[in-house]
Amino acid sequence: MAIKVKPRAVQRTESEVESDLSFADAALGVAGHQVKDLGTRELGWRIARGEITGDQAVQLTKDRYPPRR
Repeated sequence: MAIKVKPRAVQRTESEVESDLSFADAALGVAGHQVKDLGTRELGWRIARGEITGDQAVQLTKDRYPPRR
């Protein structure tokens, strides 16, 4: 599936992206969770960099891990 993304009007620095992901990791950790799957972590980076939206990441995850029947 091809995903078309409209570029962000304002580019974010790598430092801002890392800060956002550190915050997300901390919030997950407080709740007792951790993202270990490298593909899922890459989606987080792509969202933080503005390459894809959260909705697009959800669709990519559904495509990667279809429901079990």
